Amino acid sequence: MVVGENGVLNRAKDASQKTKAAETDEKTVLEEMENTIKEQTGQVEKWSYTDIDEDGTINVGDVYKVDTESFYVISTDNTTTVTLLAAKCVDTINNKQSDTASSVAFDSTEPYSNVYEGSTIEQLVNDYVDSLGTSVIEKRLMSKDEAEALEEKHGGILYAKNFWLGSPDESYNEYAYFVNGDEGWIKSDDGHNGPVYMNDLLGLRPVIVISKPNI
Repeated sequence: MVVGENGVLNRAKDASQKTKAAETDEKTVLEEMENTIKEQTGQVEKWSYTDIDEDGTINVGDVYKVDTESFYVISTDNTTTVTLLAAKCVDTINNKQSDTASSVAFDSTEPYSNVYEGSTIEQLVNDYVDSLGTSVIEKRLMSKDEAEALEEKHGGILYAKNFWLGSPDESYNEYAYFVNGDEGWIKSDDGHNGPVYMNDLLGLRPVIVISKPNI
């Protein structure tokens, strides 16, 4: 067997190297195409992550940020996704989180409804999340159950101005639950607080669900 400069082994090695180079070039082209599509559609991943408790794992209370907008992790139950809550209420005038954010109605069109789908606040959530320019699996308000779970172990996340939840009152179709952000609680068994009327003005703190590989 010829094994010199032009021998069989060298030619096989050269072919292998060329194949690997071609595969690398193809992967680069595909990545560039994907990035171009994301840029053209505004779906550019720009997330940064802060491990608040510095334990090396994603936990409730950790923070993700995209541009100027920060979000608390409120659920890591799923191994492929993470659920995030806006750290502050959103000022719907400029679609930015703010300590002085404007208040909004859950539904501002008669007949008022406490159903999230089709409501005024659903459109405001969509507008804000779309303005982030990043891919999301789900966009919505936090549920009463989610808020109660946070209230029990991570109540500090709930502190903000009073803000809407996406859960309707079970007894009245023109009322929905909200969080008292000044004190970090919602309605509980001892009657802290009740649902409020759809046309009342409260804060907006959207929830988004995103894929972990995209962060």
